[in-house]
Amino acid sequence: MSDIDLSRPPFRDQIASIVEEILEKHSFSDILKTWQEIKILRQDMKTELQALRQDMKEETTKIWQEIQLQRESMDRGFGRVQSALDAYSTKTGEDLEQAVLLLMKETLQLENIDPEKIRKEYLVDRDGAVFTINYDTDVDVLLEDGNVYLVEVKSTADNRDVQDLLNKAQLYQHITGREPTQLILVALKMRERNYNFATQQPNMKVLVGEIV
Repeated sequence: MSDIDLSRPPFRDQIASIVEEILEKHSFSDILKTWQEIKILRQDMKTELQALRQDMKEETTKIWQEIQLQRESMDRGFGRVQSALDAYSTKTGEDLEQAVLLLMKETLQLENIDPEKIRKEYLVDRDGAVFTINYDTDVDVLLEDGNVYLVEVKSTADNRDVQDLLNKAQLYQHITGREPTQLILVALKMRERNYNFATQQPNMKVLVGEIV
């Protein structure tokens, strides 16, 4: 087939020449058939493209709906924790600790920690090794398979609670001669900066319901 030379007039004559060349090699019916097949192919492609767009739209809608459902479920979960925290806000001491342990029971069990086995142990710093002389405090202790876990339970924990647990661990080791296997801080809520500080402490695991 001849190439079109736009630099040589007349352009119309060149087109006519190309058409004549095509007609010499192919019958008009063949050309018409091919053109019809092209039109059918284009229509099929258009139909398939429309179907693909519809499928993608439906799939995107489905994914978005699933994300919304998961988000709503998480919001409800946090809402239950907040409601429970509000309900226990007037409790203090052991009552509050037991309430927090109850709310965090599933989280503790995921870490293979049985909250029923956590017991309170009172410590007295008689010689002022960590605190001051005769300073007394208490710590929750879990003994499991020869391991010693010291547990601090708070509704809301901050850096002071982190440091207090570290100090209690030193006092426990000073009194008993046993180094705690691990320190565990359990809280319903922590600020992000306090959480980051706690997780940076060696040998400390942090279990928190919500980071704010």
